[in-house]
Amino acid sequence: MRQYARLVAEAMKRLYEKNLIELKGGNASIRVNIGGLEVILITPSGRAKDKINPDEVAAMTLDGNVVYGRPSSEYRLHLEVYRRIGRARAVVHAHNPLATVLAESGLPLEPFAGEAFNTCITMVEYHPAGTAELARAVADRLASSGCRVAVMERHGIVSIGEGADPEKALLDAIELVEAVELAAFRALTLLVSAPLLLYRG
Repeated sequence: MRQYARLVAEAMKRLYEKNLIELKGGNASIRVNIGGLEVILITPSGRAKDKINPDEVAAMTLDGNVVYGRPSSEYRLHLEVYRRIGRARAVVHAHNPLATVLAESGLPLEPFAGEAFNTCITMVEYHPAGTAELARAVADRLASSGCRVAVMERHGIVSIGEGADPEKALLDAIELVEAVELAAFRALTLLVSAPLLLYRG
């Protein structure tokens, strides 16, 4: 169990170091089978994201029972995604600054994400953080669209990692979050430079 908890702790440190979450913001989880019991290991509540100890990572069953630890306040979102999307093995919620703003403006980010970006991006209307309403809205949009990335209005991004290997799935979900932010940076660069290129032309 500890090796999987370490993956969650390392994921949060990576996202923090890349400025995709704040010190107390964002969360990640992986779904694993331990001794015949399917659980999710999820970021603990209230901890600085660059200093999470694997022993602090919380565990929950898919029906919402806490096995140990203090799960993130966004645990409802993670559970709802796993319940609705059977292929999901990892879920990452980050607070991408550029991608959130540009996606809300209606700018499609997929064309800027590169050839390796093999999914679509869907939008979710605003709901307060940590609520069952937000959890249902995100899971509904991801399930109905088939996308593995959702941008939540005024909030951030949720991505899904797939596959049998929890470590690879979590890495996949993190890479999606990073790719969307890079796409937003590229899109913003184009928007800023386009008038200059026209002027020079």
